[in-house]
Amino acid sequence: MITSPFITILISAFSLFVYVSILGLVGVVKKRGDIADIGWGPGFLIVSWSSWLFSSHTLYGILINTIITLWAIRLFIHIYIRNKARGEDFRYIALKKGWGSSHALKTFTHIFLFQGVILFIISFPILWIHTHPAYLSWDILSIALPLWVLYQSQ
Repeated sequence: MITSPFITILISAFSLFVYVSILGLVGVVKKRGDIADIGWGPGFLIVSWSSWLFSSHTLYGILINTIITLWAIRLFIHIYIRNKARGEDFRYIALKKGWGSSHALKTFTHIFLFQGVILFIISFPILWIHTHPAYLSWDILSIALPLWVLYQSQ
């Protein structure tokens, strides 16, 4: 389905908002702000695939999303395993102590929603790739892809 770039960006923003809201509710119920860290990689999946779904379905876009998917799954697994073996991250504990009785609402807004905004801003290049396919060059990808593979192998 092809929509205007503005609509595609709005749909991606809304999809990400729903995702971080659900993640935030889970984090508040479980009393673990560090769930936001676990959800970081999958948040990029939400943006990349929702923007691809509502734009022109280019091979370039599929390739970029495949790379993002591999990275996001790797990041999710790494952070999940690291956090599963220990209690909540000390930084989130310190934040909550400073927030007093309103820590649940502030955990939701200051951790989860804020990270969603940052994630969306960082995702602008992904959104641009999907909303402006005519400006893409395979030359850039022929340099970037081997560098990414080299970096991932370390």
